[in-house]
Amino acid sequence: MVSDRVICFGTFLASCAAVALLCGSLASQHWVVSTAHRESNAKSEGRINFGLFWGTRRLNHGFGERVYEMDVMEVQYRERDFLVRELYVTTISCVCGAVLFGLIGAGLALHNTAGNPKEAVCHFPGVIGMNVMSFVLSLAAVVTWLAQFFLRLRKNVLIREDIANGGWNSEGEATVGYSFWLVFIASIVFFANSAMILLLQRKRARKVQARTQVIEAATKPNGNLMLY
Repeated sequence: MVSDRVICFGTFLASCAAVALLCGSLASQHWVVSTAHRESNAKSEGRINFGLFWGTRRLNHGFGERVYEMDVMEVQYRERDFLVRELYVTTISCVCGAVLFGLIGAGLALHNTAGNPKEAVCHFPGVIGMNVMSFVLSLAAVVTWLAQFFLRLRKNVLIREDIANGGWNSEGEATVGYSFWLVFIASIVFFANSAMILLLQRKRARKVQARTQVIEAATKPNGNLMLY
């Protein structure tokens, strides 16, 4: 049977993996991917991908592909209708918050692997709380980006210059990229961690209750004893 310490250590490893996924999503440039086209030139094709901070636009007007780097925060500052700013800031904040609580949860899981802390905040309730917070924030990031996608990105992922001067169009061609799915997977890991530690906590509580009942039964006077 798997020991409690092995389960705690597995939770620590899972938390580290989830945090790595979240950091990867922050650094990557594939929260949304899309193709683009020009009605005036059937040979033209474009590919656009960007993350929360950086991205790339690859546009081929029919004479070879041109690559343009993209600073998402700068674009958002210049073009107020490119993204819903509140959703954009919320997504970044939620991912960063999930990373923070995930790191704390990983530290607490490792602490419980090495010892048996008495304080509830450092023991199983603390580990569960940190994982639940990370799960909620990761899920919130997923929801806010989906809202962003359906409100703005599904209609357009191009900057104003590409549309006005180049005649490019990306309506209906965008999809969420793998960076988004990294956050979704991380949320599942945090949820699994929470459920695992909760089951472990209940298992220990049942053991303590059973031990207490045995002790109480052993210390009670036996009513069947005969007095001589």
